Amino acid sequence: VGLEAQLRRRLEAHRSSLGLATSWDTALESTLGPALYSYELEAQCGATLGAPEFQLAVKRCTPTGHTFRGYPAHFTHARPAAMARHLATAAGAAGVLQCKAPRARLALRLRTFAYPDGVTSAWLLLACSAALE
Repeated sequence: VGLEAQLRRRLEAHRSSLGLATSWDTALESTLGPALYSYELEAQCGATLGAPEFQLAVKRCTPTGHTFRGYPAHFTHARPAAMARHLATAAGAAGVLQCKAPRARLALRLRTFAYPDGVTSAWLLLACSAALE
């Protein structure tokens, strides 16, 4: 089972423990992928690419009357349990992971980048699209 699927199951379990149902937005998830490559490129080279295009793509995937919240995170490992613990405790992730809005749709995209000497760089973006209250 893939790393993203493992993390997704852990996040669903966490939300369930809070009494929250989880609905995933696959269209929004597809939109998040390019941002992860951009984050890694910026970390490696200092170059920022695609920010305006990403913002436009998110706007197109976010229905009228809804808001988008996203939380990016970087890890130097590929351990879904540790990633889930971070997301469950990080103040910035709480607004996304614990979203209680009716018809809230979550999105998760995770990419790992392998480098020599066993170095791993993992980026994830957890997002939520929810009706404005």
